[in-house]
Amino acid sequence: MAQAMIKEAVGIFDNKEDLDEAIMELESTAFRRDVISVLGNKKAIEDHFGRDVPEPEKIMDDPNAPRATPVYPEEKGIGTGAVVSTGILAGTVGALVTAGAAITVPAAVTAAVIGGGSGAVVAKIIGDYYDDQVQNQIDNGGLLLWVQTPGPDREKTACAIMKKHGARKVHLHEFT
Repeated sequence: MAQAMIKEAVGIFDNKEDLDEAIMELESTAFRRDVISVLGNKKAIEDHFGRDVPEPEKIMDDPNAPRATPVYPEEKGIGTGAVVSTGILAGTVGALVTAGAAITVPAAVTAAVIGGGSGAVVAKIIGDYYDDQVQNQIDNGGLLLWVQTPGPDREKTACAIMKKHGARKVHLHEFT
C-alpha cells in the first residue's frame, strides 16, 4: 500500500517575534496547531545530528529533523505563573505541616514568600533555557517553521503568511 505524501511549507525566521506572529496568523486562518512545527530542543537536535544546531538551510527539507510544537509567549507566562504558585503553595503547606496549628500568620506569609521565591528561581531557569535555545538557533542562521499544507489553496496561504511576516527561503516540499 502506497504511503500518502505530506506536503508542507517551510521557511526561516530571523527573530522570535516574527515567527510568533506568523504562527498566530496561520492558526487564525486555516491551520490547526498540530500541523505547525518548529525545530526541536537542543537535546533532540544533538541526538539526531550529533552536534549543536546545524544551519537551517541544511535541515529545512529533512523530514526527520527533530520538531516541536511552538511555544507562545503567553504559554511561557502561564507556565511561569504555575511554577511560582506551586512554590507558594508548597512553602505554605510545608510551614503548616511543620508547625502544626501553632503557625502564626506572619510565619505562613514568610513561608509563602520563600516558596514563591523558590518557584520564581525555577521558572527563570526554565525560561532562560528556552530563550537560550531560541537565541542559539537565531545565531546559527534562523528559526525554522514547517506547516503541513493539504491542498493548493493552503499551500499558497501558508507561504503568503510566512513571507508576510519576514520568513526567507520559503518554499514547499513533500515527503512520505
